[in-house]
Amino acid sequence: MKAVKRSIAICVLTLIMCVSLLVGVTFAWFTDSITNSGNVIQAGNVDISWEYKTLGVEEAYAPVTAETPLFDEGTVWEPGLSKGYDFKVTNSGSLAADFKLTFENVMSAGMADITEVLEVLVDSNVKGTVKKLSAKDAFIIESRIEAGAEKEFSVEIKMLSSESQDVYQNAMVSFDLGLYAKQTNEDAVYDDNYTDPSFDAVDTVNKLIAAAPEGGVVTLPEDLELNDTLTVSQRALTINFNGAKLIGGDNSPALLVNSTASDLVIENAVIKSGSETGEHGLVISAGATGVEVRNCQFTGSGNSSIFVSGSSAADPVIIEGNTFTRPINVEGQDGVIIRNNTFNVPVWSNGITMAGTMGTIEVTDNIVSGAPLVRLYNGMTVKEGSTITVTGNTFENGATAFMAAVEGATESPWSYIEAGTIVTDVFEITSAEEMAYVLKNQADGQTWIINSDIELTSPVVVTSDNITLTSAKNSTLTFTVSAGVYIQSDINKFAISNITLQGNGATGNEAMEEPFMGLGTYNKGVGIGNISIEKCTIKGFDYGIYFGAGSVGAGSKAKTVSVQATDLVVSECVIKGVYVENITKSTFTDCEFTSNGNGTVGVSANFSSFMCGVDVNLKYGDYSDIAFYGCNFNGNGYNNGGALLIKARDDGSYSSNPATLTGVTVDENCTFTNNNNKNIVIGEPNKGNKTPAEVVIANDEWITADHRENAD
Repeated sequence: MKAVKRSIAICVLTLIMCVSLLVGVTFAWFTDSITNSGNVIQAGNVDISWEYKTLGVEEAYAPVTAETPLFDEGTVWEPGLSKGYDFKVTNSGSLAADFKLTFENVMSAGMADITEVLEVLVDSNVKGTVKKLSAKDAFIIESRIEAGAEKEFSVEIKMLSSESQDVYQNAMVSFDLGLYAKQTNEDAVYDDNYTDPSFDAVDTVNKLIAAAPEGGVVTLPEDLELNDTLTVSQRALTINFNGAKLIGGDNSPALLVNSTASDLVIENAVIKSGSETGEHGLVISAGATGVEVRNCQFTGSGNSSIFVSGSSAADPVIIEGNTFTRPINVEGQDGVIIRNNTFNVPVWSNGITMAGTMGTIEVTDNIVSGAPLVRLYNGMTVKEGSTITVTGNTFENGATAFMAAVEGATESPWSYIEAGTIVTDVFEITSAEEMAYVLKNQADGQTWIINSDIELTSPVVVTSDNITLTSAKNSTLTFTVSAGVYIQSDINKFAISNITLQGNGATGNEAMEEPFMGLGTYNKGVGIGNISIEKCTIKGFDYGIYFGAGSVGAGSKAKTVSVQATDLVVSECVIKGVYVENITKSTFTDCEFTSNGNGTVGVSANFSSFMCGVDVNLKYGDYSDIAFYGCNFNGNGYNNGGALLIKARDDGSYSSNPATLTGVTVDENCTFTNNNNKNIVIGEPNKGNKTPAEVVIANDEWITADHRENAD
């Protein structure tokens, strides 16, 4: 059995608290002819002293002082060893007092937590381990002592044997003993109105860290607050700050990792930077490698939360699972991984600043709100063969991936993206040239953020899955051709939000260049698992939205499209606002269909019969659950068209491969105004379609005609 060769370092602190009791008495009489004089009131007091002697030894008691640790470094602990003291608490005051003895500021270091195997006995009775008795609200002994009385008791600490006791070799713990007393509460309710002991926290923590073994763990007590720079120079060490708060000072960081540190883990700290420009919360010095910072909270108003000036491509700095209110500054580094963090930085700031000559940096799976994630500082370069990767991040409340260095600066990520030294799945697009680059290099899962109004001379052709097209500035894409966003491949997901698609080539004549629409698949017949359309405007096309079933062979079914549209405005489209042949499980919520297909623009005879706001003309498949909630139809329709046409084609040439539709809802919050006297038309006129079935229209008066077979 190997003995534990590290002693247990303990600071002992004594607190004597005096409580004054003030008592007031008032006498009131029915007559003022008698006075009561000579009354004297004197407050009682609590006066506690604490003494000790070696356990079981006949010797005189000596005062406990803060300067003389009872459990000092002179004892080499091993399983089975114990050490203890007889204590005497004396109340020399005139009032009874309640007192308790507690462990304070418990900090452990080592390959395992030695407090788990240090057993505490009070008067030879087991009270629990040091770990248990150092928890919040725990105590070693709690008792009452009358005025003028004494209380004697013993406290012994014993190291237990353990099957895995070798892991406790060289482990250590530091703690204070605190004795607290206050005037007796007759209800014997012990509360937290005790003054915390004072001790030099930074000095104690620095000593503990310095003495920790390589590969060990240092665990600090809860609610510890360090108000001076804590410096760490160790190798292969984990420091669990356990929620401790580290506060930076004037021109000094809260936590400094020296150049000699490596394979260091810093976790569960609250780190606050100073308030002056140039101050940082955590500084990782040049030469430090393999530093991990995880599950920490960074606050304050200094220049940065973390300043990284030391890293290694072979042994990178990893910053993971933290929250930030100020940026991370990475300057001239090779080997930094920043992932799974949350940035709640000011809108005028950014999450990560990169400067100098950069090597391989990974920025992945972070969440940023309201501000750019990465700022490329003017003059930044990327080493040959290195890559900065910015992928998988989530942008909320108008956040973007990149920010120019300073106002008016020419620095942007585009030159790095085009050179392949920045790899990203988020592109901020400000020109037709950038849009062309993105379309040429599109890949699954990308986000395209439109950051200015752009005029395009060709459609935005989408062939990749899970593309998000959005704008932080509600930008407009103006198309000088007859097509806007054209989805040409089967995909699971596409999302478009906060964008206006403005047509400039609509003529109402489909003999011109196809595909004549603002958004859709046209007649490609491709399927989309889910397309989300939110807060968009589509206007000035032949068709605002067009999803076509395409060519479908006998016995085959059309591929389907599921649409979820919210706050969509479709207006001034020449033939139809929305034309769909293969949508299913689709919902339109709070949408507006205005001035579509109303005959103000001449349309060739082939396409003028059913000009309307929305035409659900389903073909070659079984469809279900199409709903309109709170939608406004105004000023749509011409000739046989109106606001909303709904049918599933099983007539004529469609009878060999008929379509069905089950479930149509138009709720009471919809409105219909000036729609060519045709609000809702169900079924193809004079065709006797069997479906749609299970149709729920909130107001029967909205139904202008019902052409279904056996319709009332």
